[in-house]
Amino acid sequence: MTNEESDAILLRARRSSLETTDAELERKIAGSGKTKAQFRREREADRQRILNILHQRGGGSVLRGWRRELDPDGSLDLNYHEFVRSCARLGVDVDVMRLLSLDGQPSSLSLSELIPEEGGLVERFRQWLKEKFGGPIGMFTAFADDQNRFTKDMFIKRCRSHGFDATQKELLELYHFLDEDDQGSVTQDEVMFLEIDPHLRELEIFKYKMKSKHQQERMLAYVYWDDGRRDFHPRHRLARRPWLAGNFEKLPALQCEARIDRQHEAMWRTAEALAAFHSHLKKTYGNEVRAWRRALDKNRKFAVTRAELSQYCRAVDLNIDIGVLWKSLDKDGDNYITLTEYNPKCAVLLAQFQHWVRERFGSCAALWECPEVVDLLSEPQGGGRWVSNKKLLMDNLTAVLKAVGWKSDNSSSAGSSLGTMLDYYGCGFVSREDLEWLDRWQPPGWLCSEPDPKAWQELRVLMLKAYDLPLRAWRKLLDTDDTNQVCWSEFERACRKLGFKGNVGGAWRHLDADNSGTISMREYDQESADLLSSFKEWAEYQFASVELAFKAIDADGSGSITLSELKRACRRFKWQGNVKLLFHCLDTDNDSERRTLQYKELEFLDAWEGDYSASEQMLEDTIRLIQEREVKRRVRPSTTSSAPVLGLARDKPEPAGSENNSNYSGSQRPFTSESGATMDSRNVAKKPMSKAETLHRRYHCLAAKAKRRKNPEAPERLPRRIGQWMFTETPM
Repeated sequence: MTNEESDAILLRARRSSLETTDAELERKIAGSGKTKAQFRREREADRQRILNILHQRGGGSVLRGWRRELDPDGSLDLNYHEFVRSCARLGVDVDVMRLLSLDGQPSSLSLSELIPEEGGLVERFRQWLKEKFGGPIGMFTAFADDQNRFTKDMFIKRCRSHGFDATQKELLELYHFLDEDDQGSVTQDEVMFLEIDPHLRELEIFKYKMKSKHQQERMLAYVYWDDGRRDFHPRHRLARRPWLAGNFEKLPALQCEARIDRQHEAMWRTAEALAAFHSHLKKTYGNEVRAWRRALDKNRKFAVTRAELSQYCRAVDLNIDIGVLWKSLDKDGDNYITLTEYNPKCAVLLAQFQHWVRERFGSCAALWECPEVVDLLSEPQGGGRWVSNKKLLMDNLTAVLKAVGWKSDNSSSAGSSLGTMLDYYGCGFVSREDLEWLDRWQPPGWLCSEPDPKAWQELRVLMLKAYDLPLRAWRKLLDTDDTNQVCWSEFERACRKLGFKGNVGGAWRHLDADNSGTISMREYDQESADLLSSFKEWAEYQFASVELAFKAIDADGSGSITLSELKRACRRFKWQGNVKLLFHCLDTDNDSERRTLQYKELEFLDAWEGDYSASEQMLEDTIRLIQEREVKRRVRPSTTSSAPVLGLARDKPEPAGSENNSNYSGSQRPFTSESGATMDSRNVAKKPMSKAETLHRRYHCLAAKAKRRKNPEAPERLPRRIGQWMFTETPM
């Protein structure tokens, strides 16, 4: 059919749309000079023309033709505009209003009106599956096989076994109604339109429409990504076209992928920086608290600035991104790192010990004067091999702590762990100066507090009294900088602002159950976190990001969103959350008479992690993975020879391609001792040579080269060094 014919059909249909009531329809019949019988015959002829086309397009099934041509979303009815467009597409010239008035109300056309017999069959089937299975999902669960689908034979057999009264022809027609695309099987999404509840059916129909849209967008995104992966020359006929890049890069799938890549890249950089930093400190100083005392906080201020951290990294030639490292350590953004931010777990143990000792002895240094310590210092330690009245060996410190009643919930070996952190030199002893260092530290109040649910409930009541909603209290009182987490200083400041005089540390510990030093939204209020997570997922699924969702909802381009605009968008794109609650929670600037949402009030959602603990766990797993890779990179595989050898000698040469020779070649083969243990020069840590030894070795190397120049046929004797052993290797 040509475009002119299609336009003519649309024009005639629009003209006939003027008659929309029974009275107007009667006037139309009277004005046409036809009787009601003639009018009904013409209407029946139009209906038969539609049915013939549907029978043809449906492959012999009128119901399949209805689904394919008139009702692809499964709403089981058509409004005026949908019917007009369908008739124009099919190329059938009928009186639209004459068909729409089959039920006396010319506003829509249902399946039962157009095909009464088949429509009644469908309605009977819908009622049966509602009574028998509770809905289409229950029916599909009962009918489907292990591959989550059912075929024609399975459908007919299941219907009969469950007692649906229908003939073979009717069951075949129902199956064709479900198998719209004639694929030979039916999946769950193809039966959801049978839902009787109009709200659920509308939601499932919307999902079906959006699924097709997203499939097309994902296909375009894959094509664009695949073209870029091929790396063609810009002038190649298959290369990307620059003028089309803007349209492709706006696809939600590509924007989501780009955002996820940026997040993963940022997390990987953070994990690399933290892994390299902590590995260096542990390798150099043994543990992180000792590194804090000896390298980072030499002045005992218990705070490290960014300049001091950068100075240390430059001094030890540590190749680390200082900006990323600092951002990951300075969690509260106060421009200095505390011991609590540096290592929360060690800080908790030290603070508990400090609090316990002060309650028992008055100060940490006073522990040195207790009788148990005095008795040990007056006698030789370490089995009589160590005599000192100023240093206490680690085993003795553990015994003293056990004797005076020190216990910790963090670890069964809390005494040895505490002693290791207090050991300044890493030589296995603790002195009075170590305890005095601990006395100088003023830890945050929450480190020594016990979880107090009652205190948190009292504080929560004050928050709700001042801000009505938990999410608004989070936005306007706790997380004022939109970092998506609350640190101790912010929490303490909020309590002072509310005038809370209760147990602040206990309320904090009740929320911060994992002792991470920060509180996430999910730890603060689960319902608010679920509300934000649902809205964020909906915005990213429909629009790729919260920013693009804001621009799409703001249809008038005013730079703000009203409650009615947000409701309209959520209703259109089927977000099931509480729109009014979300709007009032996000609207932190509610002083104006006409309340609106600005993008700055939604901006934090693009960087917000719904489950902060999961992201922290992912970061820890990434750090552990990087450290394991570093260990595997340093430790090379070695082989073991079964041939008996004397002293340090090279293994017998293996045939080319053998297993023992696959990892070594030439002078890189391992050496085997008398015990059979393989020593590889690449695996054994080499002791640094002194200056005299270096000059001595260089002299002998130069002498050997000069000797070979005089006598080229002389056997080559090359000095080798493994650890502290010097030996020579004679070529075989």
